[in-house]
Amino acid sequence: MALAPKSDVSLIYGNKNSESIIFKEELDALKNKHMETFRIMHVLSRENVGNPLQKGRIDNEKVSGIMKTFLANQPIDEVFICGPEQLIFAVSD
Repeated sequence: MALAPKSDVSLIYGNKNSESIIFKEELDALKNKHMETFRIMHVLSRENVGNPLQKGRIDNEKVSGIMKTFLANQPIDEVFICGPEQLIFAVSD
């Protein structure tokens, strides 16, 4: 963000549960430092945080729901997908 201060980033991050989130403290620090331009949504396959969009595996249906709610009216210039091949194929469309 220091190199591109006008960047706006939304991270949809899938994990099993909150304990398995890699770099959680660092991501929370980034979110707190850049509250206007950095958003993060954790999607947990084996833990319920009370929001159906954040429970389960990331698939095409879940991405569609996230796009309609979490990312509604957000301009999107680029999308990067990282994860198992099955996830990449399911959501890339």
